[in-house]
Amino acid sequence: MTRISNLSTGTALATILSVGAATADVTGPEVWADLKEYYAAMGYEVSGLSAQSGDRFTVSGITFKVDLEDGQGTVMVGVPDMVFVDQGNGTVAMDVPLTYPATIVGAPAGGAPGFEAKVTMTMDKMDITVAGDPGDLKYTYDGENVRVALDQLTVGGEDESGILQLVATMTQMDGTATLSKGNARTMSQNFDLGDVTIDLDVDDPMTGEKVMMDFAIATVAFTTDAQLPLDFDPKDPMAVLSPDVSGAATLTTGAAQTAFDASADGEQMQGTSRSAGSQLSIRMLDQVVDLSLGAQEVGANFTGGGVPFPVEYAAGGYGFNLKLPFGKSDADASDPFGMLLRLDDFTMSDLLWSLFDPGAQLPRDAASILIDVSGLANILVDVTDQADLDQVGQGKKMPAEVTTLAVNSLVLDAVGAKLTGNADFDIDNSDLETYDGIPKPIGEANLTLTGANKLIDTLVNMGLVPQEQAMGARMMMSMFAQPAGDDALSSRIELNEQGHILANGQRIR
Repeated sequence: MTRISNLSTGTALATILSVGAATADVTGPEVWADLKEYYAAMGYEVSGLSAQSGDRFTVSGITFKVDLEDGQGTVMVGVPDMVFVDQGNGTVAMDVPLTYPATIVGAPAGGAPGFEAKVTMTMDKMDITVAGDPGDLKYTYDGENVRVALDQLTVGGEDESGILQLVATMTQMDGTATLSKGNARTMSQNFDLGDVTIDLDVDDPMTGEKVMMDFAIATVAFTTDAQLPLDFDPKDPMAVLSPDVSGAATLTTGAAQTAFDASADGEQMQGTSRSAGSQLSIRMLDQVVDLSLGAQEVGANFTGGGVPFPVEYAAGGYGFNLKLPFGKSDADASDPFGMLLRLDDFTMSDLLWSLFDPGAQLPRDAASILIDVSGLANILVDVTDQADLDQVGQGKKMPAEVTTLAVNSLVLDAVGAKLTGNADFDIDNSDLETYDGIPKPIGEANLTLTGANKLIDTLVNMGLVPQEQAMGARMMMSMFAQPAGDDALSSRIELNEQGHILANGQRIR
């Protein structure tokens, strides 16, 4: 698992350049000492030469360096000079250069050639103020037109700068960051990056492969909060799984568009994608991870890539949520889990429909999917104990066992048919005999299906389903379901304590 220090590498400069008003007094040397302690706790090596002259505290030749996991390389950010100016009101202004160089050195495992990438970060403006007490400082910043560009790429000692070009721009970098130290170390950040663009070009003359991708994303903003124990070891990849570690991050965007053009092996593919907005959030607390992502009004189209016709599709939105415990359960308690998958109003072009329905016999209404599952589980291993993980890897121990499982909502709505349902089961993990090695479920599922017979008739008329298979499908439905209206079926499937399976009260096992 990627440790927090690695996750923060991409925002290290933003945090360094983060600084809001408070009432306590702080000095330049205290701000610098606080920054050094914070980054040292995150695994960075910080160096620089300092000197005091009147109300100006200057640190020259600064480097922030961090080693990546498993010897995969290092990231180093160099800052020529950073001046901390006493404002005379208990706050400190940070005078920083508007150009920052950074070097990323990689040494991949498995004998792959190492690489070195040099990037430069430039800004038109960066106003920074620091206030608070040492150990509890708030950084407020106001930046404009931030640009990060790849200057040079060396692979295996060879200059490959012409192969890869990468430029990212942000119209602003406004927000705050608070770094506090008490019984634990806490960090909070709030960034507004404005409109973001990313331009990526790959041109490999050896293989002839070319890739061009342009991203344009409006109103990008993110927040992060983290709490770490004072003895947190950033070099231990399992430390982030400790119950004493908690954190949350949220990323939101406005309208986004992507254009790409790629060619390889004599074939070319090009297209665009879009969304009206998106969200991504992740939260970790008490060894439980909550992940949520989604977007609204999405769509894409592309041509080429071996497909002899244009491909186009769209949707009103999509969403994915996951709640996953990973801490070992208490002996007398189970932990909740859940997953939700949602796709709203999916449509595709008539050209795609015509490939399998040239006569337009199938309804082409928008399709939707919803699967909402939750339950309780016993986590049987300690993820911070390597011996436990080794036993799982060797098949000697199960990582978890589900004790209850509920389908809160099921919706499959497409081509004129609609399946809805829910279910609720208790799981007897002590009984592995009733269902041949599978823990015994006890409970019931309720399902409703509409439009199935009409859909089967249409598929038969189209020649996609043979008549005998259609008859078999109807016989199967009659065994498990009962009429519930015009072309509607309902079914109640019960799995009881005795290991019997009943459909609408009739025993079928």
